[in-house]
Amino acid sequence: MSMKQLGFLLNIALRISIAVLLCHLSIASTLAQGSIRADIFEQLEKAQAAQNSGDIQQTFKILDALKARSGKKALRNYELIQLNNFYAYAWLAKENYSAALNSFSALLKQKDVPAAMRQQVQFTMAQLYLATDQPQQTIKLLKQWLNTQQKPSPDAYVLMAQAQLQLTQLSAALQSMTQAFKAAKQQGREEKENWYAILQYIYNEQKDFARQEQALEVLVDRWPKAQWWLALGGAYAQQEKEQQQLYAMDAAYQQGLFDRGDYIVSMSQLLSSYGAPYYAAKALQQGLDQDLVVASFKNLQRLADYYQRAQEVDKAISAFQQAIALAPDGELSLRLAYVYMQRYEYANAVKYIRRAIELGGLRNTTQANLLLGEALFHDRQYDAAVTQFQAVQQTTRNFTDKDGKLISAKQKRYFQQASSWAGHAKNEQQRQIEMARWVKENS
Repeated sequence: MSMKQLGFLLNIALRISIAVLLCHLSIASTLAQGSIRADIFEQLEKAQAAQNSGDIQQTFKILDALKARSGKKALRNYELIQLNNFYAYAWLAKENYSAALNSFSALLKQKDVPAAMRQQVQFTMAQLYLATDQPQQTIKLLKQWLNTQQKPSPDAYVLMAQAQLQLTQLSAALQSMTQAFKAAKQQGREEKENWYAILQYIYNEQKDFARQEQALEVLVDRWPKAQWWLALGGAYAQQEKEQQQLYAMDAAYQQGLFDRGDYIVSMSQLLSSYGAPYYAAKALQQGLDQDLVVASFKNLQRLADYYQRAQEVDKAISAFQQAIALAPDGELSLRLAYVYMQRYEYANAVKYIRRAIELGGLRNTTQANLLLGEALFHDRQYDAAVTQFQAVQQTTRNFTDKDGKLISAKQKRYFQQASSWAGHAKNEQQRQIEMARWVKENS
């Protein structure tokens, strides 16, 4: 799993935890922790109702009005604590984490903040610092928070590991994850998917592929997803366990977990690399038929290659033809021409060699022109073949300098081949004429 993929997973987990925080704000619990005047309590209750209904604008309007109170109506210390708390959660609802952090910071600056509230705010701020790319602040706050807890939640250690990973502190992150699993076991808490995701990522970065394999085996057992099967296959590959890697990919494929085109393409490439081009083609073809794999030039080219290697020539030709329609140059047309040459279908070979030369971008245009002459010859188009070989001779005749010194062995070879073929074509053409005359005279 890449850091980008891990970051996406952790961001999802963080968003879920922040969403859960929004459920924790309850006006009913505020009086239990301090003294709030009845009219202010009523306004806070209306602010929460507006937020719960999704009317955040009304929430801020009520809170701003409370903040503007002055004189005898001005908010007292505990009322200011609750006001900042409500502001923070309103900003959370708008996903403005920086503004929420400012409100929580203002809350903590008030006198006599209840210990339970202080600890909750610190933990929430630690999550928000991570969400705003401030992992150092996350670690700092979490260390303060952990010092106040007798039985810290395993989620706190996981959060610490996430922050440490952002700072590439792999050993520290591993230690934090070890603490998380230990705390979960002691508290009878259920382990979570993202814990093992983080754990296997750390092992991968440390190149401890044996332990990464163990973590991934738990993931595919409890949360069987294509991404974990692919990662497990990668861990096997790093340990040169090629057979296990193939089994892992096949297991995911057979379970129908590969519901994304990139997964299916990876699967087909793996099968091909292990000498199973027929199954590679079958997997890729199924993905194309189900519209999971994009029928792009590269994917169709892969399909043609797999079929060709699997000796499924008719299917290979069909895939070649589809890919050629999207080809940026003539290379694939030339490959298909070779297939037709091997099948003695010289007219089709001529067609695709000409198409290849027309599209251009060939690695060796001279060789393609020479091949066109051969295809024309075998298709008994002798005049065209002679003309083609003479054209190759013309473009390759300058293989020596003015003093007769060889300057291009390759051009000399092509010139000699074209000359030989041209002579052969003329002789064959003459032989065919003489044979036709003999048949006419003796019929």
